[in-house]
Amino acid sequence: MKRLFFYLVLAFMPAGLLLGEDELTNQVKVAMDRSTAFIRSISTRGGYGGMYSLDLKTGYGEALHNILKPAEIWIQPPGTPSVGLALLRAYRITRDDSYLAAARDTGRALAWSQRAGGGWGYYGNVSDLKPDSQMPTRKQDFCTLDDRTTQGALDFLMNLNEYIDEPWLSESVQLGSDYILKAQFPNGAWPQQYPLRGGYLDYYTYNDEAFNDCISVMLTAHRLYNKEQYLHSARQGGDFIILSQQPGSQGGWAEQYSHDLKPAQGRVYEPPGISSHTTACTIETLVDLYLYTRDEKYLAPIPGAIAWLEKSKIGPNTWARLYEVGGNRPIYGDTDGKTHYRIDEISEERRRGYGWQGEFGVGNAIKYYQQVKQLGAERYLTLKFTSPSAEQHIEKAQKARKLIQALDKDGRWVRDNMIHSVDFVVNMNTLCGYLELDGSRAHDELLYWYCSGLLIKRPGKLFPYARRGMYPFEELEMAWRDEYNLPIGEPVGERYLLGKCWARDYKNAKVLVNPTDKIQHVSVDKGRQWLDWKNKKPVTELEMPPFTGGILLPI
Repeated sequence: MKRLFFYLVLAFMPAGLLLGEDELTNQVKVAMDRSTAFIRSISTRGGYGGMYSLDLKTGYGEALHNILKPAEIWIQPPGTPSVGLALLRAYRITRDDSYLAAARDTGRALAWSQRAGGGWGYYGNVSDLKPDSQMPTRKQDFCTLDDRTTQGALDFLMNLNEYIDEPWLSESVQLGSDYILKAQFPNGAWPQQYPLRGGYLDYYTYNDEAFNDCISVMLTAHRLYNKEQYLHSARQGGDFIILSQQPGSQGGWAEQYSHDLKPAQGRVYEPPGISSHTTACTIETLVDLYLYTRDEKYLAPIPGAIAWLEKSKIGPNTWARLYEVGGNRPIYGDTDGKTHYRIDEISEERRRGYGWQGEFGVGNAIKYYQQVKQLGAERYLTLKFTSPSAEQHIEKAQKARKLIQALDKDGRWVRDNMIHSVDFVVNMNTLCGYLELDGSRAHDELLYWYCSGLLIKRPGKLFPYARRGMYPFEELEMAWRDEYNLPIGEPVGERYLLGKCWARDYKNAKVLVNPTDKIQHVSVDKGRQWLDWKNKKPVTELEMPPFTGGILLPI
């Protein structure tokens, strides 16, 4: 669900505080244009590496030992798919076609590097990609679900498909979605790589969130394409989570399981154990499934997992990554393949090269569950993005100014004498976040997403209508007409205030939104009677609950 309520309440804050100076807004747009022009100039036919040397002679993947060959791109996020998503977000906010053109180039690079099986590897080769080239025969090679590689590429292409309707893109999305379905075991689990290759890569794999990312991308596929097989796949994944939870007082999850459902050894330095990091990620996935399906069974395993996490701390907000199965002692691995019980027993290289101790997002996972459980799904989704404080607004402006200052004359953000794609991704998203507080489109954009929620016919299902060149109210009109055959007509004028509620008139309808946390009593045109579409009652006055919207049709 879009971050609607975060912005709805902002309409009532002082303009100088909310929007900042027009000069800063213009500077943000200039910085986005400059940084995008640079990143596009170093792309490989629309694809990207993970890092680049300052002289641009060498591109790298995840690390300096992943040297890219000519015509190679890096697929694993925050590589090519993450850059594409940042470009697509910039287009969504600005409607500047240059961002969509850049995102399209990135989509083509991913589609051309997709492998015959339907997934992606860490590297992609785009030597066959030219502006007018047709899709070549895809190469046979391994595909991986590790580190969101295939899932990240598919997620971006599905989002791009909301704005671009071209055969190569539809084909790639379908092939990728089919791959995720084929890779799933009958019990709902996923391996790290598919087709199966033997060894730990065939295990049921939570490590590096492979399992969690598969569920996430299947939920996205269902939301966008409304095919029941995608929701079924996500639900099967949720059922496997329930099945694979450790019994008794050690109620977490392992990084990988053998096919007899026992915690299993991964790489030589990854002993079988119950993982705090995996457990935190899995709690979040279970809550996501509950919010999408409203099925309480996905919340049931969480209290046991939290109880285990609470008793397994090794310091304030600190956990070991792995715990001994049954004994629950922290365990550590090394290249000798042995299990160690003290971190100072393992080599310095493994101490530095692997995250053995940390917070691992446990606090946020527990907070997420507790908020949803306390508020319930509907109220949580309503209140999730309420108005930030004045201090947070100022902080957003300060961050934007710092990023603008850090951008060099060539449009680069440079760190450690390297150019990192992740810096472009993070910084562009930060600048986009600032722009989302500004401009005349903010209200239309967010009111569309809010009112789209009124079109939910069953839990978790929205009707997406976004298409290239369409504006939010046009999309909303199409949704209303197609799903409910409502005679909305064309919009008449801009939004305005009725008391503390927003309103916008259409030729044959009126849309109202209460963005406050209090009940608002609204008087509509007293000389004209309106039908409250949701409650099917005639009204001249309307009681609007907090954070709700309404559609009025003339009688």
